Amino acid sequence: MEGRRRVKEQLKKLAFHDYAKTAFSYLENDTGREIWVEVPEQPDELDTEPDIDVAEVEHEQRRSTSELIEAGESKTVEYKQTARYNPYTSKVDKKLEHSVLKSVAGFMNAGGGVLLIGVHDRQDPTGMTDDYATTGNNGRDGFENWLITRLDREIGKLPAATLVDVTFEIFPEGDVCRLDVRPSPRPVYLGDDAEFYVRMGNSTRRYNARDAIEYIRSRW
Repeated sequence: MEGRRRVKEQLKKLAFHDYAKTAFSYLENDTGREIWVEVPEQPDELDTEPDIDVAEVEHEQRRSTSELIEAGESKTVEYKQTARYNPYTSKVDKKLEHSVLKSVAGFMNAGGGVLLIGVHDRQDPTGMTDDYATTGNNGRDGFENWLITRLDREIGKLPAATLVDVTFEIFPEGDVCRLDVRPSPRPVYLGDDAEFYVRMGNSTRRYNARDAIEYIRSRW
């Protein structure tokens, strides 16, 4: 993993736009904790100074879902192929669920953004059929109820109700679920462990206690 990370760092120097979003991490099977791979000579330093452009976020949220898919991912737009169904194991995957929740929390702690579920990172809509089946075959309603319940439980009822708008759009490949997330007026923590996430560039990063304190001082 460290070797691949070093290759990525060199590619970034040659073509930053193409390789800047590339990051290396892995999840511990027993805890689900995400570990980021660092290299001693070129560690990623977390930016504790918030880079928030409200006008840019509002512009993205005014764009259609089709336009956001065509434009690609950015610091304000992220895709998830599924929210909980793992196509490789054909089972519900708690790590995928956590990935969706941390993306929402990261947007709230930054400047907001748009999360599209049912879109491959190749910018292809994939639909929500598999995710719908995991929530009782009740289609959009069942999935939306599951999603809102998880947001309420893991992030909090007030942020989930006031900062997230959930809509659906039909594509030939199936539905795409869109979450328009507004920035939070106060820090947002995820789960019982109070994990603190921030959207940083094209990825969502977890801050340790020290970095979170510094970021919160600058952000709020």
